[in-house]
Amino acid sequence: MHLVEQMGRLYTQLQPGPLNKIEFSCSGDIANNDLRPLQAALIKGLLESVSDAHVNMINAPLLAKQWGLEIIEQKSTISTEFANLVTIRLLYTNGYSSSFAGTPGSGDDYVEVVSGTVMHNEPRIVRIGRYWTEFVPEGYILFCRNPDQPGMIGRVGTILGKARVNIRHMDVGPTARAPHTRDPRHSPDTALMIISVDDPIPDWALEEISGTGDIFGVTLVKV
Repeated sequence: MHLVEQMGRLYTQLQPGPLNKIEFSCSGDIANNDLRPLQAALIKGLLESVSDAHVNMINAPLLAKQWGLEIIEQKSTISTEFANLVTIRLLYTNGYSSSFAGTPGSGDDYVEVVSGTVMHNEPRIVRIGRYWTEFVPEGYILFCRNPDQPGMIGRVGTILGKARVNIRHMDVGPTARAPHTRDPRHSPDTALMIISVDDPIPDWALEEISGTGDIFGVTLVKV
């Protein structure tokens, strides 16, 4: 339940705008369970991060209805590459760009999908939009897009070091899970850099990261 609530909180910060219809799917052994507590946790994460609503198991369906939020449940006991996987998917774009949106048609216009699982008793986010990731959704997290090429991590790390912000975890989410050899004849694909930090990042540091030229969609969230 904690994972699903954190997914909701994360989603509303990466994809701003009104909520309307969201598909909530579970695969693996978790699909054998009553999913109503997980749906309530999702509604709690989605609504409490953008309003003063106090959501619980009893009032979750009513509050979702009041906000015009429809949750469509999908479940399958057949597991994919994870023993259990939970996914929230935006079925209708709300007209708002994602916080790290690129140029129209880049694939980053909207964050349509967030997937999570539990590994070693820890919640992990394993997919955001078209990027494959692996990080714990806790505390302050910096997201930014960059060309999938050497030197990008060093640029951001140097600025965070200058700001005396400690990095707790770093992950680079590619668009393809399988390792691949980059063809120097083609422009590099885009990757999603995810950096968990211990403290808030000063505005000047975020502006400096954005001003490096090759790093876009700099977004700091707190979950």
